[in-house]
Amino acid sequence: MIDTSTAQRLRRFRRSWNPRFLWPDMTGERFASAMAELARVTAALVDRPASRASIHDTAGDTRAISIAAFTAGIGPLLGYWMETGQLTASDATAEALATHLDHGRRRAKRLQSELDVLLRRFDNEGVPVTLLKGMHTAWVYFPEPGTRPVADIDLLIKRDALPAINRVLGGLGFTRGGRVRERETWRAPGPQVPLSLELTHCDNPWEVDLHLTLDRRMVGGVTASLGPVRPSDLRQWQVGPVDVHVLAQPLLAAYLAVHVSNHFEMASLLRLVELAQMLRADVQRATLDWTALAQRLNDSAATAFAFPSLELVERLVPGTLDPAFHARLREQTPPAVKQCVDRTDPASAMQLFQRSVEAKLMWLPSWQARARWFLRRLWPHDGDHLHSPMEAFRITLERVRRLVTGQMKWKRPS
Repeated sequence: MIDTSTAQRLRRFRRSWNPRFLWPDMTGERFASAMAELARVTAALVDRPASRASIHDTAGDTRAISIAAFTAGIGPLLGYWMETGQLTASDATAEALATHLDHGRRRAKRLQSELDVLLRRFDNEGVPVTLLKGMHTAWVYFPEPGTRPVADIDLLIKRDALPAINRVLGGLGFTRGGRVRERETWRAPGPQVPLSLELTHCDNPWEVDLHLTLDRRMVGGVTASLGPVRPSDLRQWQVGPVDVHVLAQPLLAAYLAVHVSNHFEMASLLRLVELAQMLRADVQRATLDWTALAQRLNDSAATAFAFPSLELVERLVPGTLDPAFHARLREQTPPAVKQCVDRTDPASAMQLFQRSVEAKLMWLPSWQARARWFLRRLWPHDGDHLHSPMEAFRITLERVRRLVTGQMKWKRPS
């Protein structure tokens, strides 16, 4: 049963982007403190998997720890480390994280079952798809799938397969959601309001994102392209009785890095952990070569777009990046991007309580491009959709309010 207060809190948050509507008792200071503590123990256990760590929650602020774990996406992973004895905390925090893990495991089973149905239907239609992100990486780079929360199922498809895929989804009761040039979204049948704003509930709604390209439109409208997907960029991976394609290295690393940089203002610990564990595992398996990754990024002029996420990974778990690769990455990144990233650490990357204009402008080097961006902010767009005059006016007023109240800063704090 959906809690009407949850729907109201979520609706107010989406209108204002003020997280205090989600958690009225949470302050930016409590959230930042909890996030810093979680980043510390996470870094230690990713760097040295056989080691042990302890969450310092002597103040008894279990709620802040739990909400930070939820927004960072690492609640189930922390719960797993608790279960295996690698991580300790107060009884209340341990119980909260165990609940995160329980829901993570049940959600992973649910979405795996849903994916099996989709892939069988697509296979019957003779439509090939490539599985992207969490529904692949959760099974390969995490101790068990339930430790990597998944919000939706991401598929890369060819444009000419879209009609057949849409017929399958429509026949299964999905409804079309948003659509932009690069992708469209279909909502799974059922209620669309989350059952919890405190953890990734096993029965929270989910979607299918159909990606027509791996290109990403960065903040400011700049496009990051990784070039065409070639047969050598894919490999077979079995999901139940169906074989599906997934991205092979080095494209997988390049794509995930650019994807995280695309969401730099909200770069979660989960995404950084995912990148770190993937890079470390595949370098050790000799399936990822640093020279090949550098060449792929260079050939598609995407090196700078991968820098923010990879730089944060290196700060979270030092030694993850090859030194020569890291130096080349910094050398080929514009100063504006480096300056913004250098004022960020893994714990503060998720700017939930306070965002910056600087992070939105770092991809736009010229004053002309920045001026165009500001003009577009005066008449807001939602992807390719132009808002109505009243809606555009309301959004603009809200943006001014965030600047005046300090929820939006010009620069990130050092």
